[in-house]
Amino acid sequence: MKWIAITLVTCIFFCSCDRPECHNTNPIFDKYQPDEKEYKAELVKYLKKENTDYSYWIHSYVNKDGRDYLRVYIQNKNLCAQGLIHFTDSAKILAHFKAVKGVSYRGAELSGLKYHIAEDSGKIEIEFIGLKDIID
Repeated sequence: MKWIAITLVTCIFFCSCDRPECHNTNPIFDKYQPDEKEYKAELVKYLKKENTDYSYWIHSYVNKDGRDYLRVYIQNKNLCAQGLIHFTDSAKILAHFKAVKGVSYRGAELSGLKYHIAEDSGKIEIEFIGLKDIID
């Protein structure tokens, strides 16, 4: 009986702490990497659409060219992609995330994520604005 309880608790723990499964159907997301111009441009098309219900899940921490990024899964019923969201030290809620290089947050959901899409001379950046909570 004890092993049934342990198995049940373990299953609930692992099932509740991970993002919902999704499958990409867009060939651009297969052909390019999330930091490439073509991938970012395609992702922005989705993100700019009105009335979308995206969920965001932490993949990893990335430091590229001296800049800090959250690599996140971005998904809903029509999208299964990854994005790089630039954040600065002023983002206090992410200070611990940066300190541990995101390791202990892998798979956590970002609740109430707010960002700005900056497009300048063909360069696209998703800039972090705010976050309600990290649900780990």
